[in-house]
Amino acid sequence: MNEKIFFILIMMVCAVILVSAQLRQDSFMPPEKVILGMVKASTESDTKTYLSCFGGELKGSLQEQRNNLGEKLFKQRFMANYQNLIGVVLSNEEQISENLTRVMVEFVFQDTNKFKSYLFERRGNDWKINKIIDMSNS
Repeated sequence: MNEKIFFILIMMVCAVILVSAQLRQDSFMPPEKVILGMVKASTESDTKTYLSCFGGELKGSLQEQRNNLGEKLFKQRFMANYQNLIGVVLSNEEQISENLTRVMVEFVFQDTNKFKSYLFERRGNDWKINKIIDMSNS
């Protein structure tokens, strides 16, 4: 009888471990999903989700600018950039290290395309944007 109870407890612990591992895997946010999430948050004027895409000094700088400008002007200045977006092309992911990667992004608008390089840093299960370089004029 004790062996059956012990076996059932072991099986339950294994099930909990498997479910929690699956939940962690499902919540993993790779760089391409972060970019698309940032764009979606911008078009929906969702400041909280928009800011959650960033990390490090860049996030701090954006939060400071939001505090200085106020919510409405921050949305106009930073988040309105994607309102007339037609498409997003992600390419040339470059793994710099285990916790750093770079992704080239082309934003397609009706009258122009903008090219940007995004540097990501892994934070736990997620990648966060740490630096953006405008490549359109390079």
